[in-house]
Amino acid sequence: MKPSLLVIPFAAALVASACGGGEQQAADRIVFQSDRDGDAEIYVMNADGSGITRLTDNPGTDIAPSWSPDGKRIAFLSARDGRRGVFTMNTDGSDVTLLLRDAIFPSWSPDGQRIAFMRPAENDIYVAN
Repeated sequence: MKPSLLVIPFAAALVASACGGGEQQAADRIVFQSDRDGDAEIYVMNADGSGITRLTDNPGTDIAPSWSPDGKRIAFLSARDGRRGVFTMNTDGSDVTLLLRDAIFPSWSPDGQRIAFMRPAENDIYVAN
């Protein structure tokens, strides 16, 4: 099934600010990106800073995590196979799924049914179901 796309001509800064600078919180947990192990990966931790857990572990860059509104999935940007794309995964790092190729800055819609993103070198925001 091909995702439907809606092009919204806004500045790139809107998507970047929606991503929260690579850190978001769902309930009492925080998802963030870090290169603490030598490569940019996605981590979660408790709001008090305890329980840091790495969710991704591959040689490609994993950045820009975004919690789904229901707190069950995380969207993120990865270059794990040499091409940038938006992926999702469960909050324990399982079930990594490629959603979109050549997409950056993923951010969930408030109802969790869509993901906003940008295409590299464009200033348009797209929305995929």
